[in-house]
Amino acid sequence: MSGGGRASPPPRRLPPHVMQAYQVRNELGRLIADRNQRSVPLPNAVAIAFVLARVAVVTERGGVDFDTVTRLAARLRAPLPDERALMGEVHRAGAEGARLGSAWRLPSSDTLGVMLGITEDERARLRLRRLGSCEMTTAERRRDRDRKRKENKRSAEGVTPRSPCSEPWVALGISRATYFRRKRASDLQETRIEAEIETQNSPSPVSIKRSADFQVSNAIMASANAGSPGIDVQAEASLEVALPLRPPRPFQPAPSAPTREGGVRERAMGRVRGAHCGDGRERNRACDKTGT
Repeated sequence: MSGGGRASPPPRRLPPHVMQAYQVRNELGRLIADRNQRSVPLPNAVAIAFVLARVAVVTERGGVDFDTVTRLAARLRAPLPDERALMGEVHRAGAEGARLGSAWRLPSSDTLGVMLGITEDERARLRLRRLGSCEMTTAERRRDRDRKRKENKRSAEGVTPRSPCSEPWVALGISRATYFRRKRASDLQETRIEAEIETQNSPSPVSIKRSADFQVSNAIMASANAGSPGIDVQAEASLEVALPLRPPRPFQPAPSAPTREGGVRERAMGRVRGAHCGDGRERNRACDKTGT
């Protein structure tokens, strides 16, 4: 606080999407400076114009125009495409910002990383957070980080590291679920083939009957040649051995349905008897007249 003045107001906190735009601009400057120092080809000029035009939509109060993007590129020492391509990117970025207003956001980090051709080595060495890479997505990077963290935890606890043979899906380049799904399908196919082969090799009832007839014929011919009187006995014994018969099941009559006095069944039977024998009262009168 000064001697007779007010306290200076605290700095205004910028919205998150504006902070992200400034971070993208700074990280792009670090990337270009690193590639210039290592004599590595710079990113595509059209991609740089795409990023700078959309950064200018958020960071520049006067809006995006040709001079603003040119000034940003000169500050970062970034190459730019020809005037026609640059004006196209400026107009597209300005139209998107005017149409979406405060809801307008920068493209995702993965999209920017693919457009600028950033590698994982550059991203880790330059500590790029708002720019992704063209080698791994954010989800893949998160899974790889979790895997390494678990491996470090297992090694710190003294657990034996997993051998590559225990994870064959890694060597095949597929997921664990896909590996077991294909393995289950191949096991089912092998089981089906084995069942078909066993069915083909197993004798059918017709072949069993033919084998029994053949054995009976051989027994009869052997008995005839030997002059044995027990031809039929040997034939029947051979037939019983070759084709065992199932013992007959005893006959069991079906149980009669229970009837209830005055029930539906009894009334129905009474109507049937009345139709065949006539009215019961007339029959009783006839019986009284005849005395029977």
